[in-house]
Amino acid sequence: MIEQTPKYTNAQTFSHSLFQNFIYISAKIVKYNKKKSNSSLSNTNFKRLAFIGVASGWGAQIQGTEDGPLFVGNNFDKIENMCKKRYKPYWDKTIFPEIRFKKNKKHITFVEKEHIIASVCKKLKSHIIYAIGQNRFPIIIGGDHSLAIGTWSGIAHAYNCHQLLGLIWVDAHMDSHTPYTSQSHAIHGMPLTVLMGYGSSIMTKTIEDKKIINPKHLVLIGVRSFEEEEKLLLEKLGVKVYFIGEVLKNGFKKTLEESINYLHKYTNIIGLSLDLDVFDPIHAPGTGSKEPNGLSPDEFLNAIVEIPLIKELVAIEIMEFNPHLDKDSITFDLIANIIKYISSR
Repeated sequence: MIEQTPKYTNAQTFSHSLFQNFIYISAKIVKYNKKKSNSSLSNTNFKRLAFIGVASGWGAQIQGTEDGPLFVGNNFDKIENMCKKRYKPYWDKTIFPEIRFKKNKKHITFVEKEHIIASVCKKLKSHIIYAIGQNRFPIIIGGDHSLAIGTWSGIAHAYNCHQLLGLIWVDAHMDSHTPYTSQSHAIHGMPLTVLMGYGSSIMTKTIEDKKIINPKHLVLIGVRSFEEEEKLLLEKLGVKVYFIGEVLKNGFKKTLEESINYLHKYTNIIGLSLDLDVFDPIHAPGTGSKEPNGLSPDEFLNAIVEIPLIKELVAIEIMEFNPHLDKDSITFDLIANIIKYISSR
């Protein structure tokens, strides 16, 4: 059926109708372009998995996590041999902060730490943009969790998806403090607030004062240690949180599937950030902020065997590995198995 052009009785009516049509058509174009952009991402065929190490522990209270990427990178041949060659995993680059903790001889103030972290996050952001431009799937090996600011601001810039990015945050903690609510002032407890546009001006300038994550596009899984200020903020912002009791009751696989399906209501641009402290310390001793009653590796690995993360996601982080705290390579072996199962799908 062809719609007839309406008749106008005067110039005012014509002008009003023309304006209404303009608004309607513009909205359709925006909606179409957004849908087209999102759907194209879900069909991206990455040629290689680019592993990017970030050797910084400045955001943590135990800074030995700066050596995590170096340990993984030096032993990457073992991981490569475990992986299927479908995605051709390779160690792309190790990024360093301007000052390494173990080489530093002077007291570093909180503001100075912010500047160091902001600088290394900018480096990470730039390299992620480059890697995606080369049709690589970035897998970031940390380093402490404050580096997520660089990871996801890089993804948002590469895909031009500020506030359209969905993020699954698998962590024992909420990581949603600001400098005004944190007693420890450890910046690895603040990345989510920065990504949502809160926090100090030093850190928000790292993301060019643009909100990277819409709170409605954020899902936390495995939380079991937090402060009341964090909980109240996330509740106020409407962030979806799966506490560890619910995860253990329903299973990690079901929780992860629910999270992906929930985010698909808003976007196809989804990332996953994994903090190793989500696992029970018996299974992952090589991390600095251990919390009891965590996930088992079997449950996590069984889930990622069945869910093709490379097809569902645009990037993955594995954060907070501290080889100095590991026992009998338990945590390194867990990381290797996670990478193995991710690359198998």
